[in-house]
Amino acid sequence: MAQGGFGYRPGWTRDQIREEIRGLGVDGSVLYIAAHPDDENTRFLAFMARHKRWRTGYLSLTRGDGGQNLLGDHTEYDLGIIRTQELLAARRVDGAEQFFTRANDFGFSKNPDETWQHWDREKVLADVVWVIRLFKPRLLVTRFSPLPAATHGHHTASAQLAVEAFFAAGDSNRFPEQLSQVRVWQPSRLVWNTSWWFYGRQDYDKTGLLSLDVGTYNPRLGRSYGELAAESRSMHQSQGFGAARQRGTEREYFQWLAGDSAIHDPLEGLERSVMNGTASTDWDEWTREVRGLYALLETENTEAWLKGLAPMLPFLNRILEDPTRSDEDRLLARERKEKVNRLLVEISGLWEEAVATQPAVVPGDSLNWEWQVLRRNPSATVKAVPLSLRLLGLWPNGQERTLWDGKTAPTANDLGDSLHRYVFRAALPEGMPMSGPFWKAEGPRSAHYSVPDFGSHRPESPPSLMVESHWSWSIGAMEIPVTLRTPLLYKWTDPVLGERYRPMEVVPAWQLGLEPRQLVVPDGVRELRFRLSLRIEGGPTAPKRTDTLRWGLAGWPEGWRLVSEPPLLLNPRPDSLYTWEAVLTTVGREGGQGGIVTPAVYRSVQGRWIPQELASVVRLEYGHIPIQTRVVPVEATVVRLHQKSSGKVVGYLRGAGDETMTALAQMGYRVVDLDPATATPALLKTCQSIVLGVRFYNTCRYLSRIQPMLTDYAAQGGHLIIQYQTTSNLLLKQWTPIPLQLGRSRVTEEQAEVRFLVPNHSLLNKPNQLLSNDFEGWVQERGLYFAQQWDPAWTPLLGMNDRGEEEQKGSLLVGRYGKGTVVYCALSLFRQCPQGVPGAFRLLQNLVEYAP
Repeated sequence: MAQGGFGYRPGWTRDQIREEIRGLGVDGSVLYIAAHPDDENTRFLAFMARHKRWRTGYLSLTRGDGGQNLLGDHTEYDLGIIRTQELLAARRVDGAEQFFTRANDFGFSKNPDETWQHWDREKVLADVVWVIRLFKPRLLVTRFSPLPAATHGHHTASAQLAVEAFFAAGDSNRFPEQLSQVRVWQPSRLVWNTSWWFYGRQDYDKTGLLSLDVGTYNPRLGRSYGELAAESRSMHQSQGFGAARQRGTEREYFQWLAGDSAIHDPLEGLERSVMNGTASTDWDEWTREVRGLYALLETENTEAWLKGLAPMLPFLNRILEDPTRSDEDRLLARERKEKVNRLLVEISGLWEEAVATQPAVVPGDSLNWEWQVLRRNPSATVKAVPLSLRLLGLWPNGQERTLWDGKTAPTANDLGDSLHRYVFRAALPEGMPMSGPFWKAEGPRSAHYSVPDFGSHRPESPPSLMVESHWSWSIGAMEIPVTLRTPLLYKWTDPVLGERYRPMEVVPAWQLGLEPRQLVVPDGVRELRFRLSLRIEGGPTAPKRTDTLRWGLAGWPEGWRLVSEPPLLLNPRPDSLYTWEAVLTTVGREGGQGGIVTPAVYRSVQGRWIPQELASVVRLEYGHIPIQTRVVPVEATVVRLHQKSSGKVVGYLRGAGDETMTALAQMGYRVVDLDPATATPALLKTCQSIVLGVRFYNTCRYLSRIQPMLTDYAAQGGHLIIQYQTTSNLLLKQWTPIPLQLGRSRVTEEQAEVRFLVPNHSLLNKPNQLLSNDFEGWVQERGLYFAQQWDPAWTPLLGMNDRGEEEQKGSLLVGRYGKGTVVYCALSLFRQCPQGVPGAFRLLQNLVEYAP
């Protein structure tokens, strides 16, 4: 999709062009370091990138897999993909670059010691050092203090790594294996952005702190950097971080940590500028050219702008070709050359686009694609002539391969202001990698990603397909070669949203869908049903019209047998969808076991049935980021529960990113999906229990309507179960029928001992007697946002704590209200049920069946 600035690229306005030209004369660099997506100070980033025109980067140690998703059900690895794209959308707004390490967000930790029990400190430090050596910032800024404090352990760990990396990056004895690719780099100064940590407080001691006013208004942008920062921060939609625009003076404060000292602000002495006379003497020629260009900026003579830019390219090329130049000079020259090329394109009004006629292609198959180009600001003295055109395939490891080479461009003439369209056909190699993230999980709930050597810093995989065009620009008496690259995209027109874009996908020829991916089987269930769907995309491995295919299951758990006859597919057609339902029944009276179900599709070849290589294609579709695609193995999990379901009617009010409703349905309950906008007291009364999803009171827009009904439902004898809610953005002050005050307490050690405070309480014993082993195999945490204070009408049932902390009793509370009952459950059932943790299902059944 085109949201977040992806796909469609509008041309720059003249004011934007002036701003970019202004940046050619400034040489400064800053890297901001924190732990997660949404930790960054977008106000500072926007000010540095858009106002100071420094090279500005944000290094997020993780991709945010351990958070929650306010927009949908995708969590963990998929959530990390979503939050990566949210960061890239934010950077397109504030102008900074984005970097990562291999560290995985394994969930909340209360201190850095707990964090280091998961992360390999040297591995993650190596990644931070690599980014510093690659980006070469003069200023390092950490959002958090390196001293332990009352914050996420990842936060403190990110600051500790920033301090270590500040010194290690300039030490050739640290991580010497990197020096075949980069040279050592010593940043000049390291500071802690204290005002961001104390955000919202004005009373903390600022004595001795450095400061910077980042609230400046830019008339060429028509916005202040506080306004721009809010737009950037609001890209973190999955976390509910929409921000209000800020206007007026906004002062940031910083504490010096290491390196060169400063008196007033953190930027002192770190900027070279042609305007303040601090440009290097090695760049005297560059200084003269930039100053001459500055003198032309207030005119509307764009031809003069182009002629002023043209001499800069030979100078930059000489620096890049000079082996005696420093790494910093080369980096600056590369960055300036890219910017000058882009300015030539924008000033001349050159527009190009490469689009495919289909959204997906199979390795080994061919595709049609179109190159569209025009020049919207033609000039009599400036000509742009396309010389050649290539279609490239890009591999995640950085490899490139030419898939189609036009040798010469379709036209050798200077382009006018009419649109030129050319259609080509290209074949992909059979070894073309599938679309998807380049970072892979090392194992279930691993602390690190598996990444290519020297590749952990990259924010995303490169586009699978790229069009490269080579041009000759004639500007006055100068002939300038220019190379442009544009990703090959798929474009379509939505009848409501208009023109849309999405990345081209490289997908497997045989795509098999299997639903459900997890099936919970209580006692008494004698039959399992799985829905299979087969899509054949085409390509060299696709079946021929004369082939015969047969469905089947390659494996299933013990105690079950396949009773549905696998169908034959005669004369299968590519680009068609076929479906089949596989039915398994129990073999004996004891019932089947849990385990893995793997499907299969066989192809008849010379009288033999040959299994085909299968995969599923997962697409993450959210309106504010491009569609994300990844290819996953095809299998389903059967979770065997030794418990029976009563089949009661359970109402469910959805929260955010919660699959508990699915778990209840698979446990045999008749689940009513309640809509808070239309539900009636009569409908609520039909439910023996009503469960409120996680963050229901943080997200529901109809609380004023539904809350009185829920309170009355409980008072009249109903059973109300409230899953965890967060302290921030609670939309009601009194959200539980019985008074209760939330805290931020949680137990993050998933193996923490669970103690039964009222062992004989019926909620802990009926229909399942809960035991300590029901809390084995939990993932990421025990629970979060425990109750902190509560009315005496509540009874706490469980006690638990992380090592070295006091016992927490607010994870599970039950209380009488009128004729009914209310439960507050802060245990993370929303994480445990999708992972198939048996004890979580047994506890969930007790919650639903509870009757005092």
